[in-house]
Amino acid sequence: MPSSSPPAGGTAGGVPAAPRTALVTGAGGGGVGTAVAHRLARTHHVLLNGAPRHRPALEELAAAIRAAGGSAEPLVADVTDRDGLHAALAGRPVDAFVHNAAPSLPHRPVHLLSPEDWRGNVEPVLGGALNGVGLVAPGMIGRGSGRIVLVSSSAAFRGTFGRSASYAAAKAALHGLVAQLALELGPYGITANAVAPSQVATPRALRGGRRTPESLSRQAAAVPLRRIGEPDDVASLIAYLCGAPAGYLTGQVIRVDGGSSLAPPTTMTTEMNT
Repeated sequence: MPSSSPPAGGTAGGVPAAPRTALVTGAGGGGVGTAVAHRLARTHHVLLNGAPRHRPALEELAAAIRAAGGSAEPLVADVTDRDGLHAALAGRPVDAFVHNAAPSLPHRPVHLLSPEDWRGNVEPVLGGALNGVGLVAPGMIGRGSGRIVLVSSSAAFRGTFGRSASYAAAKAALHGLVAQLALELGPYGITANAVAPSQVATPRALRGGRRTPESLSRQAAAVPLRRIGEPDDVASLIAYLCGAPAGYLTGQVIRVDGGSSLAPPTTMTTEMNT
């Protein structure tokens, strides 16, 4: 929020400030969305969004956040269903919108990618972002402030062997959307940014055989910081982007990759001095 706004739980002119509210999509998977929810619950009431099949995980996460002294509740709706998402929000104002939802679909080579495969990634990643923004932006405009953060991926810059072309394309499209949102919504005090993580050690990363502990260890050796990212590496940046100190930062795509987008070790001709 703008620096003139009181912190959550603070006061403005002696009147208790209304708690800020954050909507986090893809919150119940135990990875980045879960870490974001825990981080934002320190300063916001967090609406934990997920599809109906994720209701038990969302309820468990909400209970964990409340047990830790935070404020959270499930908001069960599919991000591809704008009417359903609108009904679940029930008119509640949203001060920060973090779109993290993305399916875990098997890889399909581009020449075998069906229209259904394409929509399977594009609709929740890109369509879900548009649905969420379309619902929360009017209230942000009316209040003259707001934060929007879209979770992209290193796949948007360099492709990926672990997911299909539709995933990389949808994540790359978020970058253009962020630029447009920053232009259109900036005059109303709303910032819009994206974060682009590389490989993050999440439960989903090890499901389905795409990654193994051994393959992640080999990948870590090629990262300048010599480790794979953790969910909180991404969540801490998102929490910053949703806070007052980031009030003049908008229209950016920030890589969270431990330096892995830099020159790979295979380009070295001699050992670097340590």
